[in-house]
Amino acid sequence: MKTTRLELFEQVWVTPMTKLAKNFGCSDVGLRKACIKFEIPLPPQGHWQKLLYGKGFAKPEIPRPKYNPEIEINPAAVKIAREAHQRDKAIEEALEKSPGQKLKPLKDLTKLHPLTKTIYDLATRYQQAIEKHRKNGNSRYRSLDDDMPYEDKGRFYYRPSDGCIPICASFSTMFRSLKILDPILKALADEGYKFLFEEKERYRQKEFAIEKDGEKIYINIREGYSKTSLSIKSQKLLEKLEVYSGDYRNYPNGIIYFEIKHEFKYYPEIFKDQKRIKLEQQMDLVLNYLLEAPGDIKAERERRHREQVEYERKKAIRIHNENIVTSQHAQLDKALQESKLIQELRELENYLISIEAATNDFSDQEKRYAEHWLNIVRHFAEEKHPLKKRVNLFKKLATEPEDPYKYYWAKEEKSYVGITEDEDADEDDY
Repeated sequence: MKTTRLELFEQVWVTPMTKLAKNFGCSDVGLRKACIKFEIPLPPQGHWQKLLYGKGFAKPEIPRPKYNPEIEINPAAVKIAREAHQRDKAIEEALEKSPGQKLKPLKDLTKLHPLTKTIYDLATRYQQAIEKHRKNGNSRYRSLDDDMPYEDKGRFYYRPSDGCIPICASFSTMFRSLKILDPILKALADEGYKFLFEEKERYRQKEFAIEKDGEKIYINIREGYSKTSLSIKSQKLLEKLEVYSGDYRNYPNGIIYFEIKHEFKYYPEIFKDQKRIKLEQQMDLVLNYLLEAPGDIKAERERRHREQVEYERKKAIRIHNENIVTSQHAQLDKALQESKLIQELRELENYLISIEAATNDFSDQEKRYAEHWLNIVRHFAEEKHPLKKRVNLFKKLATEPEDPYKYYWAKEEKSYVGITEDEDADEDDY
């Protein structure tokens, strides 16, 4: 939902924050943060109670009244932030209940798992090359080596195409990530997990997966970044160094995100550094999630299969009942057509009798032709007579097996008996 700074200023002094937040689809805390961010004065505590007695605080002047940017409050983003907060809280509660941590991060990067060692060797080589390059007085290193990893916001990307687990981090955070990752990889290997580098069919790029019992899980490690405003002096200095800069720059903030995905998880499960709990303390939770993931994937696949079977069954019932209604409505039109045809055949018979009477005085040769023609017409009229066809159809329906694709008007409607899903929701779908 969009508004402007001045409009929001007027609204917060007319409507209490709790009610106004519902209009924006967010919490009152989130709306209050938006007001603070854009320097919007808020009613002091007790303002609305005093207002009931005709008192209250006077509305102040808003700072910088000409500054009126558009403010967008996205309920979906608020929901995601709320879910992330609940997930972080659940992690804290799980750690409080845990008797003790089994996995410990490495103290030094020695005796590494082969996958961890590959990343460590690459990162070490890149770090040494960059330091040597800078000692020679060069500030830019993009042309240092064609094999240098892609750099973004001070973080380096290590890709599966290099034989690495996908990691995006600065050097210091990279080495810290490896101390966390290495024990987890060794524990997974002990549990029989396989580590795969496969080529994507669509993009011809490799991806890394861990596999157990035919179920694949994808992990990704990245470092977050923070946006920092630049002074005019810093901007001019960067321009001299031929480095593009705007009003701000992004810097790695040292926060590690350990993301886990699989085929039924569109948004990754994220374990990250929190204010009070670092990722090193969550290693057991990460490992347990990875160990339980294959079973969760199979259970989810079975659940979706059951849902698909139920959906197909309900769809078949719906189509069956719709065909019955359509066929029943069509019977009236068919009956009217048949009655009209019977009336036409009766008129035809009267016409044929008139012809017989008119040919009584014919010679034998002439009568023979007349009778032959009359027999032909009566033969086809009898074949076309709907009454005989309708009676034969009733007998056929009573004696022969039911045809699943015909005569829906004679069938009984089916019901959604035994379906466990909410039928009200199904009616909307169908």
